[in-house]
Amino acid sequence: MSIQLLDKTRKINSFLHNNNSSKVVFNDICKVMTDILDSNILVSQCKGTDELQELIVDDIGGFIDPLLNERLLGILSTKENVNLETLGFETNINNYSAVIVPIDIAEKRFGTLFIYRNQNPYDIDDIILCEYGSTVVGLEMMRSVF
Repeated sequence: MSIQLLDKTRKINSFLHNNNSSKVVFNDICKVMTDILDSNILVSQCKGTDELQELIVDDIGGFIDPLLNERLLGILSTKENVNLETLGFETNINNYSAVIVPIDIAEKRFGTLFIYRNQNPYDIDDIILCEYGSTVVGLEMMRSVF
């Protein structure tokens, strides 16, 4: 395991330890993940990565296209370096890499984490961080529901 992976994992852990609020703020965890993965995460824009605006309304409380949502919900396991054409994107997608991580907690589907960036494909360390981050997001979702 690399030192960088350990440091990035600890940043996610610090979010969990420092979140004393009963109010769940998904933007906060997405901001942490944006910083460590140098990627956009649906609700959080990374500096230096142009936004995919097709099919996504990225305002807080915004929604994604219903057909894209159905495609994302149909993905049952983590998919890395996804061809965005298969999700329905058509414009300016050649330079993007994406990871799609289902958020399943206690055998219930809570959502999907959609992570993307320009140029660099995701490596195994990135995928580990995506899966760990999706677990944290799922736990926060579960906490907000119950």
